[in-house]
Amino acid sequence: MKSLLLFFLPFLFFSSVSLAELQPENKDLDHEAFIKELKNSKVQLYNDFLKKYDDYLQKHPKDIPVLIEKCKFVEFALYDDNEEYNPNQTYFDSTSASLLKLYPKNPDVLVFHTTFLWGEKKKELLENAEKYIKEKSDGWSAHNTGVINYEIAMLHYNDEEYKEAYYYMNKAGSYNKEYTYSLEFIRILIEQDKKEEALKALQNPEDTITDVYHLRQKSELFLKLKDYKNALRLYTIVHEKDTSINNNEELARTMEGIGEYNVARGYLVADTSTSWNKKTTLLNLFLHDLKHHSGDTCLSSYDAYRELGYTSDPFAAYRLKLFVSYPLLSWKFHDLLGVLATILLLIIFVLIPYVWILPVYFIGHRWKIVDRSNHETYQWGLKSFWWVSSGYFIASFAATYLKPEYLNWLVNVKNYSIAELTPEEEGISLLIFVLFFAFFGFAALYRVKLKALLPKRGQTGKMIGTTIGFFIVLRIVTLIYIQIGIRYFDVKADDLAFVPNLLFSSRKDILGLISTYGGVVGVLIVGILVPVYEEIIFRGAILESCKRYLNYNWALILQAALFATIHQQFFLFPVFFGFGIVTALLNKKFGGLIPGIILHIINNTIVVSSMIANHN
Repeated sequence: MKSLLLFFLPFLFFSSVSLAELQPENKDLDHEAFIKELKNSKVQLYNDFLKKYDDYLQKHPKDIPVLIEKCKFVEFALYDDNEEYNPNQTYFDSTSASLLKLYPKNPDVLVFHTTFLWGEKKKELLENAEKYIKEKSDGWSAHNTGVINYEIAMLHYNDEEYKEAYYYMNKAGSYNKEYTYSLEFIRILIEQDKKEEALKALQNPEDTITDVYHLRQKSELFLKLKDYKNALRLYTIVHEKDTSINNNEELARTMEGIGEYNVARGYLVADTSTSWNKKTTLLNLFLHDLKHHSGDTCLSSYDAYRELGYTSDPFAAYRLKLFVSYPLLSWKFHDLLGVLATILLLIIFVLIPYVWILPVYFIGHRWKIVDRSNHETYQWGLKSFWWVSSGYFIASFAATYLKPEYLNWLVNVKNYSIAELTPEEEGISLLIFVLFFAFFGFAALYRVKLKALLPKRGQTGKMIGTTIGFFIVLRIVTLIYIQIGIRYFDVKADDLAFVPNLLFSSRKDILGLISTYGGVVGVLIVGILVPVYEEIIFRGAILESCKRYLNYNWALILQAALFATIHQQFFLFPVFFGFGIVTALLNKKFGGLIPGIILHIINNTIVVSSMIANHN
């Protein structure tokens, strides 16, 4: 028993020591009490300083600079950066609101409020400030005027209204030259496709800011503008200042730009060691190898990417790209699964049109809506309707193959994310879509007689006059509708600047086509080719095939509704629908598809010409 006690005695001693350490004899040395006192001291100091402001303002209540300083003190004095929380936010809101109420036209007060207001409140404040500047009230300085114009420019930039943003940023620059080479202005120039002006602003010798963040942003902009030498120069400076800042993917793109493909690959390989973004880094490596390295190297990097799972390349799009470049490389079983998935998807595209074609067929045969006793001849049947409907899906699929990641959402919706297409990719994607869909449209003319296209004889002059008249009326109604949308439904003016574009593509796609292939190609594709095959498809194949089973009015509404729906712009649905009705009625009045084609060409040519003029 004694020996057992001796055995446990050391443990009891150490236990008692640790317990004693947890309970200090001197209660005055409690760390929690110290921390609490420290916090109380901070609050006390805050109150003391605040009292100094209040004492001064009691004697000088109209000292606006000190009133602003007090607001700034309340805003930041106890602000917690980690929690992004101000315990005195309510007091700050009331103090700053009172200041604005007292001095609603004061330039310093308005400029101060631009630093923390946002949304509709900031928009209203800036509108008032712009009005006061025009009235030249309260002595607006060059500095304050520049700030207001800069803030208005950024408001438009955030709303993607780049033309207005460019205008106001230039105004800001007239009051303060620093805005003319600010990173924000350069981004606006890039969005306006003013590349030379953007490069000149980036290279402005007056920009002497050398902090790492600023240099990093400038290097990214040089890379975006494909000025690889300057991008590399800044990346090198940034790397010397902080080795953890640079991005291997951007460094690789820079090295690609100056022809250092092996060095670029080294950066991309280094990136693949990360575990949190492995799919993207391995894909970047494969795409680089596909452009600049041998077939065996490409196959190796593709296999590494594909080993991450089926969702990496579910439809074998990247494997087919590799096959086009290197047809003799071996295939694996999982590659063939992707090809089978693509074939299955194409079969689905072929079957989907039956969802709307079978009801038309059923209604026509079951309810016998159409009177067939007049023995009217039809150039197109429901097979043509099915053909062009399938063609739309296949054309979209072909255009998507340019960026196969867009197909991944079909099998991996939760983790769907993708970088935006570059302007060049937007242009190529639009061209692929147009050419594929045009093929299906012109193929629908197989066995169609020429008279189906030509108008009635002897009415050429009247047809042209009526077509131009319809076009003018349509444009006026459209402009009125757009103005209503801008005023009452918060529709962005910049999005509608060139509508109705009446294309299957967005303004961004068309600008990409123009910047990549030039204005002449833009006019030929968008202004002429698209109107011709769209009229063949909608006012030809779809309208006439439906007329065989429905009465004319229902067929008219159906083709116009499909034409409007397929453009995927909810607000502009009535515009597209009306255009589909008008062109169909022109065709009915004068015969053939030529009247509708003429109206469509006039509209699209004016639209694309306006875009080219603004683009330049």
